[in-house]
Amino acid sequence: MRAFLYSLVLVIALGVGAQMQVRLPPDRVAGVQSGLETRTEKAAEELRKHVEGNRLGQLSSKEVLSFYRWGLAVRTWKKERGAGVAPLMAEGVLMDCLSRLRGLKGFPLQPGRGILREIAGQYGKDAVKAFDAALKIDPNQMEARMRRARLRATTDVRALVDLEAVANDAAGSPLSYLAAISRAAIAHNNGDTTSAIRWYGRARALHPRSTAAAVGLHALTPDAQPFEGLDTDDLYYTYPCTVLTPGVQAQVAARVKRVGDAVPR
Repeated sequence: MRAFLYSLVLVIALGVGAQMQVRLPPDRVAGVQSGLETRTEKAAEELRKHVEGNRLGQLSSKEVLSFYRWGLAVRTWKKERGAGVAPLMAEGVLMDCLSRLRGLKGFPLQPGRGILREIAGQYGKDAVKAFDAALKIDPNQMEARMRRARLRATTDVRALVDLEAVANDAAGSPLSYLAAISRAAIAHNNGDTTSAIRWYGRARALHPRSTAAAVGLHALTPDAQPFEGLDTDDLYYTYPCTVLTPGVQAQVAARVKRVGDAVPR
């Protein structure tokens, strides 16, 4: 796309120059050519940004306000003495949620990010930092561990191993199911069919009515996956923007409501 836009602007610029029929001394040709290339590159970049901006969707003002309230609640909460792991978990889940909003643009929740930029790519690292901080306080915080591993697992082998450990946890909690289905999705996306089938199987063992596992397995082994009786509210599809740790979830809801009551609608 960049090469195409550069060529397009260059053709336009050269066309205008050809009509002017201006003859330049040889010693000025190089300087003029360099200036033309610089202006062409700048114009191509502006055109690229314009095309990208029109391609992205945009959050509604109501949605932006919802994220703003959550972010404001977290910032206030983190300043409280002895707040502990809870606000870091709330922050991490918020950033994890925003990191999944691909193809959308909106106002950033943190300074220095620019206005109305693409959302998803900005917040994944922030989520990992928040979960890292939470785990320093409480190494046994399973939700922080699972979410951090999922975020890192596509590029970090150790995170992939950690995600598998959560998936194989003997307690078999909902977080183990989410780790298993996330691990399967990573293998699926990487074209590792054998591993994908194995981890989808683990997910189904933890949650026999898993819609996500059934859909994934059907894509790999179409003849073997019945769709009757599946979970119509599969946690895999509903958890990304929800804190799952019960005590933290209740505190987040109360604090966001408090901010909402104070912030004009």
